[in-house]
Amino acid sequence: GVGLWNWATKEGQLLETVVQKSKPIDKEPLVDGNIQKEMTTAINGTSASKLSEENSIQKNSPSSLQEKGSKGKSIEKYVTPKEKGSRHLFGSNALASLVAAEEQNGIANEKNENFRLTHLTRECPTISSEELPVVEIKLTGEPTRTVAQAKRFKEPTVASKNEQKDDRGWWASVGGAAGNYNPNTSVSTNFSQAQITGVPSSSSTAPNNSEASTGIAFSYGVNLGKKVAKRWVIVTGVNYLNQSIGYNSNIASLDINNRAQAFVADLNANSSNLTTTTPYKINSSNEFLSIPLQAGFILLDKKIGLQLNAGVSSDFFMKNTLIDEGGKLASYSQGAGDNSAYRTVNWTGLASTELSYRISNHYRVSLLPGLRYGFNPVLKSGTTFPVIWDVGFRFRYLF
Repeated sequence: GVGLWNWATKEGQLLETVVQKSKPIDKEPLVDGNIQKEMTTAINGTSASKLSEENSIQKNSPSSLQEKGSKGKSIEKYVTPKEKGSRHLFGSNALASLVAAEEQNGIANEKNENFRLTHLTRECPTISSEELPVVEIKLTGEPTRTVAQAKRFKEPTVASKNEQKDDRGWWASVGGAAGNYNPNTSVSTNFSQAQITGVPSSSSTAPNNSEASTGIAFSYGVNLGKKVAKRWVIVTGVNYLNQSIGYNSNIASLDINNRAQAFVADLNANSSNLTTTTPYKINSSNEFLSIPLQAGFILLDKKIGLQLNAGVSSDFFMKNTLIDEGGKLASYSQGAGDNSAYRTVNWTGLASTELSYRISNHYRVSLLPGLRYGFNPVLKSGTTFPVIWDVGFRFRYLF
């Protein structure tokens, strides 16, 4: 018959229990846990009587190690000394090795079972696509960039806060300038005695009117600028311009009340109502409203900036004033108009170099040495073109 050998050591004897069964077909599966329990009991010195009691308890259990015979009884017998010798190899050491191996197999089987339960038999939740909302996407128009443009695309660098302020473009400034005024004339006008009213021909006083070679010019106003490209700016504004020069003269003009006035040296020599007087120093001042329009090219745009400016200016004549610095003669003024000796509109070329310094995110100060060159004479009958060399100062606010 089919049997399972179980052994245990007690007082030097090996007890063997043989369970036979008449019908192999009724054989029940063995339970590894019971085998391990019996082996562990043997190692720990469990007595044969205890083992017999456990075996007797397990006889009626379906998972018992014993197999029922044809009459439902189990057969037990002691092993003879001869048989004991043949089985003496299975001592306590060998039995311990078998128990350890069985424990390792049990652990491995348990890990495999856990893996199977965790990974192989795991069911993942599924979501039906019918339950998801469907949003229709429509594309209109044409792509704004081609593939070639995308390949040439470069990520813009992040500019500092100061550079971002300058790149905003708009700025306003207040400023002024001062320098030398040169009318490009050196006049010494001599009038004949016949041209002078009230002066006898025998008078020894010779009429004379001489003009200084250089004078003074100054201007002030507001300007507005816009950065139109990385290195280009446009500047315009409104400025007041004054040009003054001194004369030495002994000629005076007479008003309607026959009072002597400071004589306009720039008028032609055919002027009437002139008279001689003691020599005096006269100051002639021309006033204009100037509207410049310039383009600037930026050479350096850092904390310190450098810029080249060039353009034109429309100078609208306001008036000319003659003043006797000695105070003996009355002042004389003349405005624009058809009867005036001065042109109403004068055109001037502008050129300057602007050196600036940024003092904060919103403020810059600039120094501008420059040139103003007249494209036409100030006097209608004139033939000379005035020139101004000046140095300007500008305080700029960045929007």
